Amino acid sequence: MKHLITLLSGCLLAAMLSPIQSEASDLCNTKLLLHGTKTVADSSQFGVAGWFILPNPGSGTVVAVAGPRLTTKSGWVELMVGFKSVKQAGELLIDLRVSYDAYKPIHFWTNVEYFPTTGDWYLYVDCNYDLGSLGKIGLETENTFYVNGRNNLSIGPRIVVPFTGQFAIVGAYQFHSQGNQNQAWARAVVNF
Repeated sequence: MKHLITLLSGCLLAAMLSPIQSEASDLCNTKLLLHGTKTVADSSQFGVAGWFILPNPGSGTVVAVAGPRLTTKSGWVELMVGFKSVKQAGELLIDLRVSYDAYKPIHFWTNVEYFPTTGDWYLYVDCNYDLGSLGKIGLETENTFYVNGRNNLSIGPRIVVPFTGQFAIVGAYQFHSQGNQNQAWARAVVNF
């Protein structure tokens, strides 16, 4: 029941933020990230994971990936396969996500995506200082590397505000390498 309430809270927040994004310029973005995991046994380090991501809900873009997960004392690694669909045109992607917190209170998180049909890459990295129950503050960089096109690089501050063990809101502002494309992000992250 707790997972259902957390999931519904995240969906409700994304629905409330969607009209804000559609009326604002491209500088304001929202993203709903749903992350599910299940170990193969209670004592196992091995399991499966999946992500369902809606950037700017209502835009027609969806990302869905799933695959094996390895959990260690200092974090986890997920190697997944899935697709990115933009207005119903789908593209295969290979996805690697790593969460690493061996140097507490510093936490690192990264996401690398490879799109085999185009040869393009996506790289996201964040580094946060854990403030305990208050949340986290840090930096993030979100980058796209195109085989045929101009790369888009960014860096900026971020803040994470937890609401439960499974639900958090992330706010970020990214300074982009391409002219006037700086972006503010509001993300709802739900783990179950």
